[in-house]
Amino acid sequence: MSGQALLVVPTGDADEHTLSGTCVCGPTSETCFDLAGEMVGWVTVHHSLDNREHTERIGIQENPN
Repeated sequence: MSGQALLVVPTGDADEHTLSGTCVCGPTSETCFDLAGEMVGWVTVHHSLDNREHTERIGIQENPN
């Protein structure tokens, strides 16, 4: 499983994300390790352009059920 890459991109966003090169959302990448500490790959997360993370966080805080 060494060297695999995962890409997380929001669907139905305010604008299209560029999957190659530099995206306007400023995606972040992290190296992933297994339980033994061996690097197994990377995950790149694109951030929403419609601020849905903020709205979802507020909804979770306001609705404890």
